[in-house]
Amino acid sequence: MLTGDLYSPSVTYYAGVQVYFDSGSGTGSYTPVLGKPHAGNFYTCLSTTAAGQNPNTNPTLWSKIDIPYIFASFMAWAGAANWFVSEGQVQEAVTIENKAREVLDMEYDKFLRQQSQFGRINMTNTY
Repeated sequence: MLTGDLYSPSVTYYAGVQVYFDSGSGTGSYTPVLGKPHAGNFYTCLSTTAAGQNPNTNPTLWSKIDIPYIFASFMAWAGAANWFVSEGQVQEAVTIENKAREVLDMEYDKFLRQQSQFGRINMTNTY
C-alpha cells in the first residue's frame, strides 16, 4: 500500500515511514524541474535519518517500493478516477473507475486462465 507523504528535507524520518521522492531532480517535489528527469517513486525508510538525508544522498537508509508492471494501467485509470472525484465530477469518476476495474480484471484473467498460474480443480462426480 502506498501511503507516503511528500518528502521534506527538514524532517527526521524513522524506520517504516513511507515518502514520495523525485530522485530525478533530487528535490522530492511533485512538480518536475525543467531540464531534469522526473523519476518520482515511493520509498520506505529503513533506519532513522537525520534531516536532509534523502534517497539520493543516503540510499542505504531507503528502500524503493517496486510496483509490478502489470498494475501500471490500473493505477493510471484509478488515479484519474480519484482526480475526477476530487474535482466533484462523480459521474465521470464512476465511468473511469469501471475502466480501471476492467483493466484489473483482464490482468487477473491472464494470471488465472491464460498463464495457468493457478492449478486446475479436478471435478469428479459433478452430479
